[in-house]
Amino acid sequence: MKKNPNEVPEHEPNQQPDEIPTTPPSEIPETPQEDPIRQPEPDTFPEPTEIPETPQEDPTPY
Repeated sequence: MKKNPNEVPEHEPNQQPDEIPTTPPSEIPETPQEDPIRQPEPDTFPEPTEIPETPQEDPTPY
């Protein structure tokens, strides 16, 4: 019973802090930075294009 609680905290803190600062820092600045910047650009362009088309069709049916 004394070996179980001692082995868990020693292996968990050693594997977690070692894998987190090695993988996230490397994939976060390369993938998440290029993904969120490219997605918001194409999403903002289609919006302004639909806005001018809506007001033009509105005055026509009136």
